[in-house]
Parts: sequence; C-alpha cells; structure tokens
Amino acid sequence: MEKIEFEEGLVIHQTNIKSPDFQDKILKESKSLLKIAPPSQHDNYPYSADSWNSLDFESKYIISNNIDRIIKICILGCLKLIELDDISFNKINLHSWINVVKATKPKQTTFNKDGSVVLHNHIDIQNNIGSFYPNYTFVYYTQMPDNLSDNDGKLIIGGKDKQYYYLPEIGDIVIMGGGIPHSPNHALKSTKDRIVIAGNVGVEYVKHKPSLI
Repeated sequence: MEKIEFEEGLVIHQTNIKSPDFQDKILKESKSLLKIAPPSQHDNYPYSADSWNSLDFESKYIISNNIDRIIKICILGCLKLIELDDISFNKINLHSWINVVKATKPKQTTFNKDGSVVLHNHIDIQNNIGSFYPNYTFVYYTQMPDNLSDNDGKLIIGGKDKQYYYLPEIGDIVIMGGGIPHSPNHALKSTKDRIVIAGNVGVEYVKHKPSLI
C-alpha cells in the first residue's frame, strides 16, 4: 500500500485492484444488491456486521461473491496497519456497507449545509450508535462520477487548519484512521453515481473469564 501524507499525522493508505474484469464484476454485484435493498434515507445500505476471534478470521470469513473478496482484502490491509501500530488483540470487528452518492439530488445530509460539505469521522459515528471502536475505515471505489471539474467528486480530508482534496480512481482501496474527518464531495454535473463498498474494522483484546472446571 502507498502511504499518502497530507500533513504531519494525517495519513491515508491507498492501493488499486488493477483488473477491469474484477471491477466490472463487483459493479454488477453492487448494482444487483442495490436493486433489491430496502429503501435508505441516506443511500447507505448495510452489507455485513461480523466479529471473529483473531485466530479463526481466515477460516471463518466466508466468501460467497466478489464483494466479499474485496472486503477481505480491505480487512487484511487494515490488520497490517494495526500490527504496525503494535496493538494487541484477539477479536476483530467489522461493519460494512454499500454507499451511493447520487449525481443529482444526493440524499446525504452532509451536502445540505448552505451548499458546503460537512466532514464526519467514524469514531464519532460508531460511538453515537454504541458500536465498536473503529481503528480503521476502508473504502473500495466501485464507480466514480464523470464530468468532473475543480474539486468535484474528490475525497475531502480534514486537516488541522485546511482541507485536502484527493481524487480516487475506480478500483482504488483507501484506508484511513477511524478518527480522520472526511467526506466525498458532490459532482452535480456527473452522469454517474458514486458507488463505494466501505467498512469499519476495529480490534480489541477480550479478557476471558477463568473457567471453574
């Protein structure tokens, strides 16, 4: 993975699955799931919520389609970064979803603040819903908007005193710390929606109660 540093302490990691055939398969699977998914107020569609003992993750992560394959690649990327952070753990938590930002009339409330974009971070979101602590957040870019100009469609990253703009490509995987403020920018001239597969990965060390046997 490539390390991209915007300023001191503000880092994302990026890699790309350079396979047009694989990219097409994931896009078709994503669109098929979106067609049958229940309506979503903010075009955010839950995919899976799982946890594993860290020793059985590889054997118990069940792959049934290409979306599962890309999520596993993303989880493994997060775990490599967690190992570099020297964090001890014996449990892995995952929450993943498919998110759509429509080219016209996006449903996300972050786009409705006087025309500006409001950033968010996943530590705060997870805390607000009483869920696990996300060490890292990942995004796989399934479809990107077109007809872009200036900062349209870019990933906005919040720094200490300024914002940074990064344009992902189809097939990119971006991994960032769960506390990094960010948001996709809208692209109102696009003919294509932005579709991503995203998720939070968090680890913890669970102390097992001693057995009386």
